[in-house]
Amino acid sequence: MHSFSLSNFLGGLLVAQQRQKITFKYKNYNKLILYNVRFLLNLGYINGYTLETDENNIRYIIIYLKYFQNKPLISTMKIYTSPSRFKYIKLKKLKKLVIQDFGSTYVLSTSIGIVDGFTCLQKSIGGLLLYKLNF
Repeated sequence: MHSFSLSNFLGGLLVAQQRQKITFKYKNYNKLILYNVRFLLNLGYINGYTLETDENNIRYIIIYLKYFQNKPLISTMKIYTSPSRFKYIKLKKLKKLVIQDFGSTYVLSTSIGIVDGFTCLQKSIGGLLLYKLNF
């Protein structure tokens, strides 16, 4: 369930950016989505976020999207992990990806949390490959 909602969230985020929306509102977020939003904020891909609950106790996360020269900061995204497919990646393979695809940000779920490919290389760890961002 978590990777399915993450896939839905990331797809919606990308569509919102491509349509030049100022915000993206997502209903019933979970911890994995919240960790990824914090990660995107720390890397500077979004301007911020707020958490809200309506009168029916439905939780929303509102993402404040970021643009550079009127173009989306996230131009493309490739999602590697889905509910039916988990893509674990070892350090050796990750190193090849990061070096060959310079300019992209690989996002992994690891034993130390949600981190980018460069952090994995520095810490000498692999993990679950979630998605790749291009700007």
